[in-house]
Amino acid sequence: MNYQKGFAHAFLIIGLVVALVCALGFVYWQNFIYKEPTRTELVNVPSKTQEDKKSSNELKAESEGKFLPINEWGIKLDSSVVAHLEYNISSRIGGSQNTEYDSLGLKIKQSSVENQDCVNFGADLYRQKVATEFDSKKIGDYFYYVTGAPGQCSENADDLKLQQTVLDELRIDNISKLD
Repeated sequence: MNYQKGFAHAFLIIGLVVALVCALGFVYWQNFIYKEPTRTELVNVPSKTQEDKKSSNELKAESEGKFLPINEWGIKLDSSVVAHLEYNISSRIGGSQNTEYDSLGLKIKQSSVENQDCVNFGADLYRQKVATEFDSKKIGDYFYYVTGAPGQCSENADDLKLQQTVLDELRIDNISKLD
């Protein structure tokens, strides 16, 4: 007697279902989960020589009397080295009063310094709607203040002069309403 009727079909159907699930799983993994590594090309960039670099005094003379517009806040920062500055803005909540404040991270452009440690120099401009314990200046609805603990970023004299100029000019006295 033969008792094996229909089992071959059941095994074949189960095998096809498993193969279909595996194929669909692989397609899903390939399209939505797996991220192919991006390929980057290395480019040789020659370093600046002393002849190519301008001294801080030359840079200051070239950009005398300029200001950095901070359009997002409607203010400007008077600075003699505007051509070498960039910034990013972030919003936070904190402090003793748990107040909302905005932070402007002023940076020296990478192309302006030899030592990249000088790009972020440790002092920022802040604004908030309530008075602060820091020496501040009110413009419009906000109180503006500068705080941070910058340190020496390089042993390169030109980098240090640029850093010092930026720090000297990053004062609330140099902040005014954007025209």
